[in-house]
Amino acid sequence: RKGTSFFSLLFGKKDQMKPLTISFLLIALLGAATADIPAHCLYNEVVGEWTFHHSPNPFLNNVNCEEVIKGPLESYRVTLQEPNVAVDEQGRKGTWTLIYDQGFEAIIGGQKWFGFFKYTQDAQGNVTSYCGETSPGWFHDEKPPMPGTPPLRWGCFKGEKAEKVVRTEVPDRAMDSDEIYQADPKLQAYLETEASWTVGPSVFEGMPLREVKKRMGG
Repeated sequence: RKGTSFFSLLFGKKDQMKPLTISFLLIALLGAATADIPAHCLYNEVVGEWTFHHSPNPFLNNVNCEEVIKGPLESYRVTLQEPNVAVDEQGRKGTWTLIYDQGFEAIIGGQKWFGFFKYTQDAQGNVTSYCGETSPGWFHDEKPPMPGTPPLRWGCFKGEKAEKVVRTEVPDRAMDSDEIYQADPKLQAYLETEASWTVGPSVFEGMPLREVKKRMGG
């Protein structure tokens, strides 16, 4: 059964959609939504030379990486290139993917590496994202010992980019109010004329903005 798309919930059914429309709409409609973690890093800030400081010995996936990375670590250099190519210190190639704006996954050298970007948040809600560093993350064998089974060899790591990127952002309070949501007529017109959507009433009409934010994942 086909699921209901986010845009169908907002604007009703679509007749057909142009491929590049999604990126525009995600930026325009979801910009105020709160992410799972408050870190916010851009693609161009992540591209570059990284060092993965990792645990030297494999183990099962039942350890605390916060503690593991306090011990002796080994280094593994990986360059994340455009558009999604990863190249390690031995010249081996793999791929990498930005996970929303919160972290990245790299598949290279027979391992999968994943880490969230490091961040801090003060009492006022101001968020500082360290886009050249990761919080303690983990890696494991790319392929399991048998199809359908989990990887057996795991490890912990923290990533550090050669070029430091730090950004501080003040939280947007616009969605934390009781103001009633109203659909943007300009976006509705764009959907009808440029993206060939049939625009119907939004499910958010009449809701307070704080409720809309909650339903959008904030």
